[in-house]
Order: sequence, then structure tokens, then C-alpha cells
Amino acid sequence: MITKLAIALATVLLANTCNSGKGLQETLLIKENKVPCTGVGPMECMQVRHEQDSTWTLFYDSIEGFDFEPGYTYKLRVAVTKVDNPPADASALRYKLVKVLEKTPATTATPAPVPDGDRTNPWRFIAARRWALIQLNGKTLTAPSDMWIEFDPNNMKIHGNGGCNLLSGAYESSDTTITFQQVVSTRKACIEQEANERESAFLRLLDSHTYRFDVADQTLNLYDSGKIILMFGMQEKPVDPTRQ
Repeated sequence: MITKLAIALATVLLANTCNSGKGLQETLLIKENKVPCTGVGPMECMQVRHEQDSTWTLFYDSIEGFDFEPGYTYKLRVAVTKVDNPPADASALRYKLVKVLEKTPATTATPAPVPDGDRTNPWRFIAARRWALIQLNGKTLTAPSDMWIEFDPNNMKIHGNGGCNLLSGAYESSDTTITFQQVVSTRKACIEQEANERESAFLRLLDSHTYRFDVADQTLNLYDSGKIILMFGMQEKPVDPTRQ
């Protein structure tokens, strides 16, 4: 699958890698636990970051030759190669383990998952997570996207990313419905026309709309007339929400 990390790697690869004669190489840090995530379907993702970054990113791909063991943090050297003409649901980059540089027992406990009982208070559960768009007006996105929203129940605000632009707005909610209001975004043009159209549709479906909602396992579903209009996959919420 094409991941946010893969896209980032494609743009900063020369700055972060070295050439060993066998292709470009990258140093990745791996967190001690996997977390639920949603790509084409429900799955568990490793959490990774570069040494210079502070925010963990969900990693939807696999690293050939690497066996993840929960409870340990890793520092890996991996070879990164470009895949020519990948399938629509596959990554444009392939990762292969070169060397395990460090394997260290985690010094902090893995955060416990939110108890199922918290689902009786849906907004407590929803506000604790980032929600990445996986279905737009009946069309399932072929790969995890950079389109997401987060909720701030203290101020009744949302913020997020439409894929190319940051977005923000207000909302009103009940136990079963949500109304989005005054949704605005920055005005940077997307590089690809398809991304422009997808982002515009996303913003139109948010602004001044009321939806019935439910939380089903790892997805937040927004309905209109019994049809799912927007489906979001659950992700870990970054500690610093200003980091994209």
C-alpha cells in the first residue's frame, strides 16, 4: 500500500539516505508495539519514524527479512527501492532489512487500549483518536490517504488535512448525529488534478452537513439517508496535533 511514510520517503530520500551500491538505504526507528489501523481492511501497523522526527507514523507496509517482536524498540538499516508500475493497492517503494542496528527492551509500558466501556461515551472515544478517510461518498480509497480529521470536544472544533490543505471548522453533536459548520481550508493547489477534485469533494461533504454516525470497531461512519457518505479509519492521535 502507498503510505504516508512512503510518500515522505520519496520526497526526502536523498537527504536521509546513503548509497551503498545496492540502492538507497534508510535508518528507521520502530516502536515497541503495533496498533490497529485500517488500510484496504483492518490490520495492525508498526509505528516508525526517522531519527530526526519526533512523531511516530503508521507503517502499512512490511520490511522484508525483519521479524517484529513486541516489547522491543528497534533501530534498523533498510534498503529502499522503487517499484516500477506497482498495483493500485501496493506501495511504490519496497523495504528490505539490511541490518538490525539496535534491539532494546522497551523502558516504558505500552499504553493500554481504551476500554470498550468508553464506547458508551462515543465522543470521549472519538476525540482520543485521529480519523483517516478511507471511503468518500461510496468510493473506497485504494490506499491510506493524507486526508484526516480530529475532534476537539472542549471547543467543539475540528481540524485536519484534506490531502493538500489544512482544514478547520466547528461542529455540533449528539449521541447519534454530528453537524459540521464553517469548514474552511488553506488554498494551496494540489499537484494532481485528481487530488484537487478529491479534496474539494471531501470539504463539500463536511461543510454544513448533518450526519448520523456510529463507531464500528476501527471505523467512524457518517450516514445520510442510510448510506455511508464518509468512512474514517482509526489511527493513533499524535501528541503534538500541529505535526502532520
